[in-house]
Amino acid sequence: MNTELLEITDRSQLQKLVEAAHEIWNEYYPYLLKPEKIRYMLEKFQTVEAMERNIAEEGCRYFLLMQGENVLGYLAIKPEGDKLFLSKAYLKKSVRGQGHFSRMMEFMENAAREQGLKSIYLTVNKGNADSIAVYCKKGFHVAREQVIDIGGGFVMDDYVMEKFL
Repeated sequence: MNTELLEITDRSQLQKLVEAAHEIWNEYYPYLLKPEKIRYMLEKFQTVEAMERNIAEEGCRYFLLMQGENVLGYLAIKPEGDKLFLSKAYLKKSVRGQGHFSRMMEFMENAAREQGLKSIYLTVNKGNADSIAVYCKKGFHVAREQVIDIGGGFVMDDYVMEKFL
């Protein structure tokens, strides 16, 4: 069965994304983040209300990766100056390694080129070796490091990675 990236246009689709986010974050991040940080980040960044604000105030676009009625993953992108920010890109554990991220990358690169943007950038936890390796394989390089206080006593200690188009 084919997959498609479906742009989110209503609250019911955002709710599907929230459900997928909870599943994905709780299956992927326990080796990297403490449970209380996972909960905090889901409550702060992965709610319908937070995403509606991102769409309305920041021009963020959210997409569900669908196979029929099944959500396989999601992504969020937004233009910032002459770059495309990859805010979120997540796949369920059961579908990783099947080429879905390559399809998502192709989609993002096409979106960036259509808008005349020069690069795609993202942030990734410095301890997330698997994702860093995937991004490097896809042509990203570490541009810099950053530590951001996200509230609740938590910080994000990340690499900023960039791919020039």
